[in-house]
Amino acid sequence: MLLRLGKCAAFPNFVKKFGETPPIPLIPMLIREFLGLIESEFPADTAMEGDPIGLQLQSERKEITSVLTTLEINEETVSEAVRLGTDCIVTFHPLIYRPLRTITENDFVGRLVTRLIGAGIAVIAVHTNYDAHPRGTNAIFGRKLGLLNMAPLLPDAHHAGFGMGIIGSLPVNVGSEELAEAVGNICGAPVIFVPKNGQDRIATVAAVCGSGFTFLDYAIAAGADAFITADVKYHGYRTAAEHCTLISPGHYEMERFVPEYLAGELQRLVNDSIAIAIAETTANPLRYIQCNSTVADDSKT
Repeated sequence: MLLRLGKCAAFPNFVKKFGETPPIPLIPMLIREFLGLIESEFPADTAMEGDPIGLQLQSERKEITSVLTTLEINEETVSEAVRLGTDCIVTFHPLIYRPLRTITENDFVGRLVTRLIGAGIAVIAVHTNYDAHPRGTNAIFGRKLGLLNMAPLLPDAHHAGFGMGIIGSLPVNVGSEELAEAVGNICGAPVIFVPKNGQDRIATVAAVCGSGFTFLDYAIAAGADAFITADVKYHGYRTAAEHCTLISPGHYEMERFVPEYLAGELQRLVNDSIAIAIAETTANPLRYIQCNSTVADDSKT
């Protein structure tokens, strides 16, 4: 039952509140069994070194019947999960990145951990091991861009088809501004870009969703005419312009598709025995302001 919350009775408390019945009975699954299914599809050794994936909070829970997918966990996501009686949250961005010295309500992560444990909600992180999946974050972005003959930018040595980033060819060659506009339309937000010095057309594109500038050298070595990633520092654009066009949408914007596609992958793994739903409360923490002032383009002077 792949559901978007608020439109179907997926969870026990949701059913009790609205008097509806799930389309098929739910079968409790041991959380260790659920973790085993996740590991089989998204192997831990495909993740970036040090990425805190896997079970982050068990909250005394041994079985689950309902799962909520989200890009990241915030106060609103926890409230949504509690309201619907969710047993487990599968988050893309890990809730706990660094060891916690204390767990108090004076700290953002501490408050969330306290609430989740109190509500008996487990937390599982599926992050860069999802990025590396053949149908993961980067592959999704590549398909939306219409890339052909896609392959991992940095293939995994032990798992065929897995790897970080994506590289592929465009159906037709385009200019850097045209490609940047297409990326902006996919991401639903403005993008920053710097064209390669003297470059007119782009045929091959590499992308790493999220903070992937450290993969620039791999994109250059692979012959990419353009590299798309987020969180680029100012001098990074200067460095890239010597070799390829660099396009940088926002971090959230490149990954906002993950909860829906991750939910689909999880639903396939559990064969409808438990309910998988997509959180509606994940929001970009950044805000954009549209200015009317005209800024001179120094490149044309």
